[in-house]
Amino acid sequence: MTTCPNTINTTAPSSGDWQELDARRSDGLSIALQWSSSLDRVKIVILSVRGGQGLEFEVPAAEARPAFAHPFAYAAARGLSMGDPRPASDPPTPQSAAAHRRVG
Repeated sequence: MTTCPNTINTTAPSSGDWQELDARRSDGLSIALQWSSSLDRVKIVILSVRGGQGLEFEVPAAEARPAFAHPFAYAAARGLSMGDPRPASDPPTPQSAAAHRRVG
């Protein structure tokens, strides 16, 4: 997987065995639903083909399809957005999420 600048990575370190379960491209965005068999975890990966920004976050297995269908709504409800300047290792905080919503 390509690492993009300004990517928010809320996933745990992986063993590198992520498999793509579904993917789509639209309007300069690549959105993928991935699963790790060794970790038994699911994540959504969003990459901007044009801007080089990205976002990836884990989702509960039961919420994988809705999160894949509406990744920006799912991420926003959890205080995440593409282009957030926080380092990948920092989890979102209510304060940073609120500040980002005021700016963007």
